[in-house]
Amino acid sequence: MEESAPGWRYEQGRVVVSVGNMRARPSLDSHIVAKLPMGAQVDLLLKKETWYAVKHSDDRLAWAHEMLFANSQGQSLQQTVYSRTADERRLEVLVTVGLVREQPKTQSRVIAKIRKGDIVLALANRGEWYAIEIKDGSLGWAHQSILSGADGISEPQSLEWNEVKEIRHQLVDGDEERVFFSLSHHRPPQVLSVGGGAPRVICDFIGAMVGKDIERVIRVRGSIVREIRVSEGEGLAPRVRVAMDLEELSGADYQIQPVFIEKEIVYSLIIRRIERE
Repeated sequence: MEESAPGWRYEQGRVVVSVGNMRARPSLDSHIVAKLPMGAQVDLLLKKETWYAVKHSDDRLAWAHEMLFANSQGQSLQQTVYSRTADERRLEVLVTVGLVREQPKTQSRVIAKIRKGDIVLALANRGEWYAIEIKDGSLGWAHQSILSGADGISEPQSLEWNEVKEIRHQLVDGDEERVFFSLSHHRPPQVLSVGGGAPRVICDFIGAMVGKDIERVIRVRGSIVREIRVSEGEGLAPRVRVAMDLEELSGADYQIQPVFIEKEIVYSLIIRRIERE
């Protein structure tokens, strides 16, 4: 098929298990739609917790668990901080009933239907077709003619990069620590906290680059923050991801408070340990 526009570029994952299962939704309970042999390469379109939306060489879309893959450097994606996730590209369905197909062509099998007013997330493109995620987590291809704004999202907007110039950890007391980020522009990160057995805080600086003096693994001596890991991604929106691994808690929780010191262009996170009531 002749493409009318270049496709978005993504990191690739290489299958490192004997057989990798591709599933209809990001759950081990979801049915298997295809199997990947060891060594197969797929495009990684979107990360959701421990699952990747992947595109096979024949353009079929499905979900696969991170433990199946290594990156181009041979590192397990289960062990690394992965930052090349798709931008939030939410589109509205324009037609009364729109068809979602298995592959980006009109002769392909219809796998779902979407209706006027539904919101979908565009993950990738091939010419006039867009790989989308619909509200039940299913993946498929939809033609741009049925999606509002799809004809204007094939190229990301240019943006002057924000530089993360310095990352600094500070001990306050046994129940509070702070992490400071010195930036070149007034653009704070997106912050996500992850609980459970391996608690951590993730900061995504969109449209950013890492300063030359920043180490990729920063070891700290706190009683709250154990380690700070830094990675870069070039996908649709170049970004810097900073993941702070926290100590596991028993009978307590963490409270995260962001502070932006605008005059100095410094973003900080105050991380407190608080007892559960």
